[in-house]
Amino acid sequence: PMPDGGTVNGDANGPRASALNAVVQSATPQLKGCMDRTSALPTGRDLQISVHYSILPSGQPSDVQISGAVPASALSCMEAVMRGLKFPEFGGPPVENTFPFSYRRDIR
Repeated sequence: PMPDGGTVNGDANGPRASALNAVVQSATPQLKGCMDRTSALPTGRDLQISVHYSILPSGQPSDVQISGAVPASALSCMEAVMRGLKFPEFGGPPVENTFPFSYRRDIR
């Protein structure tokens, strides 16, 4: 086992990756919904979106930055989803993460 207990920020009371990832995973359908509701998307190829965020010890997301070659309406929708998440409270410094989000709309 890791000396810090395996937390993301190294604090003994810090968050565990599995707990944080579970919150993000639960938001995946909402993030996908943002894209589903965006009409002007290219079809037949994977669209890559970068989702960056920090989590304060209170469990509040901050510094949410979504970027990708998709309409601003989709990016702002995804940003609102991420800002609305509630992570478990934890001890120690804030943590930050960036993850790739891939979306594909097939040609009908």
